Amino acid sequence: MVVAHKDARIRYRPAERKAVVESGLRMLCLANGNMRAQDQVACFQSNLRAIERMWGVPGPWIVTVRRKGGSARESGVSLGR
Repeated sequence: MVVAHKDARIRYRPAERKAVVESGLRMLCLANGNMRAQDQVACFQSNLRAIERMWGVPGPWIVTVRRKGGSARESGVSLGR
């Protein structure tokens, strides 16, 4: 399962990080959670190639998707492995 969310601090909270690890989740996190819906969609679209590269990687992982830079940045890939 891949989950999209806007809480960029989730990987720093021990209980939430543990839940990600134990569930094996793969998470796409918007670095800026204050974007309008159409800007969020545009952010994911502009990072689609990088997101597609991560799609087949087994979880758990959290990838931060940034508006600038044109690529998703890996944050904590292979959490708990």
